Amino acid sequence: MYLPAIYASPFKCTNVEVIKQLCFSSYLYYLSIIFSDKVLDNQVVNSLEMKNHILLSQSLQSYAIQSLQNIFERGSKFWEFFNLRNSEWLDSVYNENEQDFDITITNYTKHVISKVCIGKLSIDAIYVIENQKNKVLHQRFIDLYEMFYVSYQILDDIDDFEEDYDNNQINIAKDKTLKLINSRQLNITSKKEIKSIFY
Repeated sequence: MYLPAIYASPFKCTNVEVIKQLCFSSYLYYLSIIFSDKVLDNQVVNSLEMKNHILLSQSLQSYAIQSLQNIFERGSKFWEFFNLRNSEWLDSVYNENEQDFDITITNYTKHVISKVCIGKLSIDAIYVIENQKNKVLHQRFIDLYEMFYVSYQILDDIDDFEEDYDNNQINIAKDKTLKLINSRQLNITSKKEIKSIFY
């Protein structure tokens, strides 16, 4: 919710009202992604609940976009970033549903970056508001954001090992453990045994 405010200072963005509106828009968009993810991750099984999650996600996204339209004009560079980040996020959705996703370090890193790319819009927004003056700083923050979330996702995968195993989600800890078991031709099939190999 406060990402735009965090990035405002280094970019010397001092328009408090615009920063507040960006924080509000960011939070709405974040919530829309949360509701979408619950449906996509099969955390919602009831059809009525699924419908409500989809409607909530669409409504929140619509309100976020309306709020952003009060800040950025139609031809603004921001909307190019917006479309790019949404396209990247859709790549992550596709990867989550691809049965044969090859979890190499490179593919995993790209997947994680795509999964959290919507958060980069906060950096993009402040950069555009400040007339794209500091391209180097913009790229540094994008790189830091990506590195942080790849590290965070690895920790999350370790924590969600069993849940991701049950739901066949992309999980580097699970994948590397299963590859180790196969390479050593170990006869291990239970989830608890597999998890114990990891630890």
